[in-house]
Amino acid sequence: MASHAEPQTQTTRKLQDRFNRSSLLITGLVAIIGLAGYLIALNGLLLGRSPLIIERTRVQNDTPDGIPVTIFRSEGRTGPPVIIAHGFSGSQQIMHSFALTLADAGYTAYTFDFPGHGLNVTPLREERSARNEQLTAALNQVVQFARPDAETPVALIGHSMGAETVVNYARANSQDVEAVVAISPFLQEPPTEDIPNLLVLTGALEFGLRLPALQMIDQAAAGLGQPGRVYGDFAEDTAREVVFVPWVEHIGVLLSPVSARATLAWINQSFGREFTGQVTNRALWLVLLYLSASVLFWPFTRLLRPFTGQAGERLHTGFVNWRWWFALALIPALVTPLLLWPLLAFNLLPVNEAVPVLVGGPLALFFAMVGVFTITGLVIQRFRTHGQAIPRLYVRRNALLIPVLALLVVGYVFLLFGVPTQFFLINYFPPPVRLGVFAIVFVAMLPYFFADEWLTRGPGTPPWAYAMTKVIFFLALLLAVILNLNSLFFLIIVAPLLVIYFLIYGMFSGRVYRRTGTFMIGALANAIIFAWIVAAVFPLVS
Repeated sequence: MASHAEPQTQTTRKLQDRFNRSSLLITGLVAIIGLAGYLIALNGLLLGRSPLIIERTRVQNDTPDGIPVTIFRSEGRTGPPVIIAHGFSGSQQIMHSFALTLADAGYTAYTFDFPGHGLNVTPLREERSARNEQLTAALNQVVQFARPDAETPVALIGHSMGAETVVNYARANSQDVEAVVAISPFLQEPPTEDIPNLLVLTGALEFGLRLPALQMIDQAAAGLGQPGRVYGDFAEDTAREVVFVPWVEHIGVLLSPVSARATLAWINQSFGREFTGQVTNRALWLVLLYLSASVLFWPFTRLLRPFTGQAGERLHTGFVNWRWWFALALIPALVTPLLLWPLLAFNLLPVNEAVPVLVGGPLALFFAMVGVFTITGLVIQRFRTHGQAIPRLYVRRNALLIPVLALLVVGYVFLLFGVPTQFFLINYFPPPVRLGVFAIVFVAMLPYFFADEWLTRGPGTPPWAYAMTKVIFFLALLLAVILNLNSLFFLIIVAPLLVIYFLIYGMFSGRVYRRTGTFMIGALANAIIFAWIVAAVFPLVS
């Protein structure tokens, strides 16, 4: 009997060794492919910067830290200054496609951070009229810094909130402005004839902004404006045009080479110049970079090892039927928007005082409420099925290892995603004044990610559980936005980014779960990452 079992054992070991070698080879190939793609993308993003002189400084004003400004120019070429303003919750990095294109064509481009955004720690004012005055004053300070003398006209580019700001500035200072490019503008007042040479760029997928964009050229087009056609005269500063940038929405319009190329052509015509510049397709390189970083996560997780006995699996048994699961997924998501509405509408909770970033406070509260209600349901369900709500021995035995591995995952995301994002796309690493915001938002978001990972990982959960809870989450968030437009309207604009975040980090946490056998690592890592993004991106207010 023993002699018969021995050949079987040897065969099993050989098969296991062969499987391990094949798995190691595949892991190595994936790592090589991912690393190659990452380095190629970095090279493509840096290539557009290499021939340019890029300087970072601060424009001093009545605040201690001043306004962070970046200057882009070509060596030996001093073209007219172009000031570029970002939008709500953006920062100057997201406008670099325009700065690089214009600087390569010979212009001197200036990007900067508005108050409350990026590295500008001056709080943004909450009241709309006071905020508009503050934004216009900041733009004026950068314009005065950029102009070599009082006779030199400037061109202005702005996106969304920045578009409204540059239009308002040009309306009041038309003698100092040669051209205006308004990208995806939300304007309280339609532009008047005294705004010089106005180009409006709107993403073709921004359906709500198409009609307002055409209305901006109605005066010059006798009410019959058509996209892609120039009305008026550049020499008389009355030129008008609307361009619908194909296949992009509110954020993608900033990365499309069509937008940069149209902007350069418009400013050239306004100044009567024929500069030519190289338009870098940053969107292509950024997609390759983030895709490569996602691919590299698979070999990275080979560093993680399962916990002894797959103890984490015990947290998932007990979903005795699908009705319980859907009740736990649906009821908290449906109840939260209805309870959130009076809290925000009547200011029953000092959300903005506790979390002094616009939109971020109500969003964190939404996450917290869904999470707490779901955890409550999970605990009730566990006791009804005579299970343990949280295995104490498991948590105590791995109390140190779980946060260590979660921080290892966070470190990977910060290094391969965060650093290039900070450099090429948007401010990812907040100034120290925002760290308190991060701590509060993290505590608020942790229950949601803990509950969602518990609900969607392991035996007893239905197929596509993670995808289904995200669909339910976004429907609930949409209802919350409808009920609280003043507080949460901006989430409609950034919804595509939230979808991407959930997709990428959901794949990451799923991979971590399969490697370790516990959902707690992914839950903790995702809570840190999402809270960090909220603290870094949304505008700081007093």
